[in-house]
Amino acid sequence: MTTPKDPGTLEEAITRVCYGLGGFTVASLSLGYDKSRFAHAANKHKPDGIRVDDALALDKASHEAGHGTPIFDWYKAQLELADGPDLNPHEHLARLSEAVGPLEVGLVRALADGRLTPQEAANAVRDISRLATVLSAALADMTDAMGGAG
Repeated sequence: MTTPKDPGTLEEAITRVCYGLGGFTVASLSLGYDKSRFAHAANKHKPDGIRVDDALALDKASHEAGHGTPIFDWYKAQLELADGPDLNPHEHLARLSEAVGPLEVGLVRALADGRLTPQEAANAVRDISRLATVLSAALADMTDAMGGAG
């Protein structure tokens, strides 16, 4: 059973990339590991973590499958958060609009025929994840601007 992952965490990014590739077992076996390798890497209570070369291989396979690069996106968000609260609220609003647009358009198109295919669902998960990353950055910057009180 997969435990819920906190949004915006490495564990959540590993989970998304693996699910986009068919699940933890498929992703683990595709790189020559035991079937639970990446399930353990996505579990914050296990000390396994993920190697950089494995993260790159998973993101590459995910990108080639049309699911984006969840682990790289997580890493990039961490670098942006580390830069500190240098974005103003207008820039956050612009980033939110950029993240919401593809999600909205994709869902409207996907649901036009009254059903959601696995590929359309995977695209929605990717777009929702990007939105969650943008929201996490906005929340962190606004909390920092309040002096850390939140």
